[in-house]
Amino acid sequence: LRVRILPEVAYATEFLPLLRGYHAALVPTTGDEQPRVILDAFSQGVPVIASDTAGNREVARDGRDAIFVPAGDAAALAQVLADPSLTPQRLRGLADAARDKAAASTHEMMHDQRAGLVHDALKGHMPERPAGSSR
Repeated sequence: LRVRILPEVAYATEFLPLLRGYHAALVPTTGDEQPRVILDAFSQGVPVIASDTAGNREVARDGRDAIFVPAGDAAALAQVLADPSLTPQRLRGLADAARDKAAASTHEMMHDQRAGLVHDALKGHMPERPAGSSR
């Protein structure tokens, strides 16, 4: 296992093609936000080794397209990275699910999902619009 920290690269022209050459992306977040890099990696068929945070759990699934480690636990992260079972073959086994998740997470789909959540949250709290009304 080798971990490399690379210099900054251009997003579309260098970063996405670069991701394709790796077995996994490391996403050691400590907050609950959802980092875009998970879907970037998934779009290239690259699973992630990520902190088990609410934001990461919204997109990644432990054992399906990701390997989760407890957030803020450097020893647990080191243990996962040093685990002899963390092989390229094991990570390749997560790649198809990662790619499928990215394909199901387009901007349009995410906006539709959010619109549905907002609609459900406001249901019964907003006056109904007349049929055929756009406003």
